[in-house]
Amino acid sequence: MKRFLLYITFSFFAITILHAQSDGNSKNSSFFIQPEILLGKTIPANSNFPKTEIQRIFSLSFGNFVQDTSRTWSVFYNYPSVGVSVSYTNFGDNEVFGNAYSLVPFISISTSKKQYGNFYFKLGLGASYFTTYFNEESNPNNIAIGSAITWTFESTIHYNVFVTPITSLSIGGGFIHHSNGHTQLPNAGLNSVLFSVASRFYLKPLTDQQLNGIEKPTKK
Repeated sequence: MKRFLLYITFSFFAITILHAQSDGNSKNSSFFIQPEILLGKTIPANSNFPKTEIQRIFSLSFGNFVQDTSRTWSVFYNYPSVGVSVSYTNFGDNEVFGNAYSLVPFISISTSKKQYGNFYFKLGLGASYFTTYFNEESNPNNIAIGSAITWTFESTIHYNVFVTPITSLSIGGGFIHHSNGHTQLPNAGLNSVLFSVASRFYLKPLTDQQLNGIEKPTKK
């Protein structure tokens, strides 16, 4: 099952990169790097759940902002961004939960064609490696994670508070879930609510048309 999870994640990652490469030749596509810091709290799954301190995540995303009117999926999703995030997570209790290293392909869907004052939703599904998980003798208190490899689901909302042709700064918040799908018990899962600060750096400056929004053609 672990190999299957890794295969699915790798396949999703490969498809994302192929989309990015195929769209990279478009004058209305721009590659970017996006560092992000998230702070929050793990929600207890039950009354016996171990107490945790502030959760900290350091993430780095590599993506492509696609504004291609010739591609139906680009128009349908209101000119999204696609890519992959790699991240390090400290759950606030190293002894019980340890740390997690995640690889999560994502899509960011915007609520507006303009980049200024814009909300966008970031959705991702990938996998994580946990340095510490349940062990009947050495770590019996970790009832949340029963295996080294888990699914990881991310759902966040961001608001662009500052935008230039080469960078943007956003704040937001969201929800992250870790679980192995009951392939190895115990598996109460880790659910976290977090606050985010992120900044995009475009490898080539955005044009005025990209900043202000390209009109969406009618697609059948």
